[in-house]
Amino acid sequence: MRRSATWSGLLLCLLIVQAMAPLTGAWSSRDDISVTQDDTEAPLGLLAQMNIRPIADSAHGWGELDDDVYAVGLAHRDAAPVPITDWVDSTGQRSVDGWVILQHQWPVPTEWFGDLAKAGIECYSFLPPASFHCNVPKMSPTELKSLEVLAVMKLDPTDKIRPA
Repeated sequence: MRRSATWSGLLLCLLIVQAMAPLTGAWSSRDDISVTQDDTEAPLGLLAQMNIRPIADSAHGWGELDDDVYAVGLAHRDAAPVPITDWVDSTGQRSVDGWVILQHQWPVPTEWFGDLAKAGIECYSFLPPASFHCNVPKMSPTELKSLEVLAVMKLDPTDKIRPA
């Protein structure tokens, strides 16, 4: 039995559409966030003149604050970190690496820094009430959760750490 060219063409198109579906999901924005001057005390107009603009996504702390995490107190805004269990779904990123803000449940135990250091994570600046600016080697959210990380976010180009 011979299939007609129409059926073969239809099956080929369905195969292509099925293969492209994951790619279109990756290209689409996960966040419907816009950043305005009402969202920050940073001088957005002046920064824009220097080609410094906010990255309007939840990974950079512009989303809604989850009830289970604390706002991160920055110089120009209170940012909303992403719960570590929601990182992949909220950001589309399967790992965390580079300079990020890690948050722990309050109060932060002293030994937490040693646990992070053993995992290759360097932490420096404290960001109230329970967050730290850390350099993370490429790690999965599951690995960070096992280190008792509550939430994570990246600093936005318009952010500034509050002076002590």
